[in-house]
Amino acid sequence: MEKQGIQFPSRERSKSRLWLAVTLGIAAALANIVFLLRVNGSKVEVLRAARTLRAGETVDGADFDSLTIHVPAADRDQLKALFVEKDAIKSYEGVSIVRRIEQGEPLFQSFFRFDGDPGIRDSIGPGERAIALPIEDESAAVAYFVRPGDVVDVYGTKMDKPSGPIVAGAVVRSVGDATIVPDAAGRDQAYRTVTVVVRESSLPEILHLLDLSQGRVRLALAGVEKP
Repeated sequence: MEKQGIQFPSRERSKSRLWLAVTLGIAAALANIVFLLRVNGSKVEVLRAARTLRAGETVDGADFDSLTIHVPAADRDQLKALFVEKDAIKSYEGVSIVRRIEQGEPLFQSFFRFDGDPGIRDSIGPGERAIALPIEDESAAVAYFVRPGDVVDVYGTKMDKPSGPIVAGAVVRSVGDATIVPDAAGRDQAYRTVTVVVRESSLPEILHLLDLSQGRVRLALAGVEKP
């Protein structure tokens, strides 16, 4: 009578069984996580940028797609206060964003909100930029009679061959940190800067000319046009 030896599984079969066990274990763990999220947490559909958006652009629903976030129930209200939810996009259509948003980046409510004193930013239109010009003394700013709302031409005083104003017909938005015309008659007190609004497309050339003039400028004040 022949004796049969003990049969051991091959090494390849053992490896296959081991990998199967590991895979099943991972799948079970993931299923458990999903289950816990469904029981103890919730889903929130928020928006993310479908394309790169530049600061100052107005947005609409086509600029975004949805992103589902799983959050613990205790954090749901806090998260909803941070992100823009999918159903809320109508409230933001036509509103300008305040910073660049990269494609795929979640949309935060703060991207539409300014905190603190608005200063002059609400008076800067699409395609415009505000730039501050240094004022050395009263002769550079028409004896400090230049005020917010005035129109000025900006000339460089240190340029070798000036061919005209650096900026023509620029609107003054602030003198120093003052953004409104004072009630009292007469000139304002001394200030060190005048902020004007220019076209964004002209900004590189303006900065180049200011550099050639070593940042030294003189303002020419325009009068009120009469009918």
